[in-house]
Amino acid sequence: MSSQTAEAPATEQTTAYFWIITAQTAGGVFTTVSNVFDAPGGMTRNEIYKQVRAYLTTQIGEEFTVLFWSLEPNQL
Repeated sequence: MSSQTAEAPATEQTTAYFWIITAQTAGGVFTTVSNVFDAPGGMTRNEIYKQVRAYLTTQIGEEFTVLFWSLEPNQL
């Protein structure tokens, strides 16, 4: 009789990135927000930007212009 064993799923590697974004609302209010984003392997800079922008929308509304955006590896 043979036995089969199930392999545990591989743990997905992530990389921590520090991001900071500054925006100006349609009303002229400036906002700067920063945080760390744990990106799974294969995720693009553009995908992270879209997620951060969507998060900012929940904080300040949909009408804003991004004035500054930076995404850098968090590890020094």
